[in-house]
Amino acid sequence: MLQTTTDDPVNAATALQRLSPRTVIVTAGQHGAAYSHPDGAATVPAPTVHAIDTTGAGDTFLSSLALDLAHNIALHNAITTAVQTSSHTVQHVGAHTPAHRT
Repeated sequence: MLQTTTDDPVNAATALQRLSPRTVIVTAGQHGAAYSHPDGAATVPAPTVHAIDTTGAGDTFLSSLALDLAHNIALHNAITTAVQTSSHTVQHVGAHTPAHRT
């Protein structure tokens, strides 16, 4: 695990990227996520939600991100979806979300 001494997610991602990874993504809970890559750095804000349980939020973020990147979704869009998806997860008890009904 790598650490920085900054509280700002974009600065943290940029500092970690200097250590050699091409792309760094930093999750910041209620503040969303930040990323840094060769084309620049940005933040993706999280929606305001009533968090009940954060269990599984990181797993939800990573699985959503991995799925989108595997389908060649642009990085910013993939992170946006991951933030939205994990924001949904924290609104429920336990590491699951209610089944989507059609």
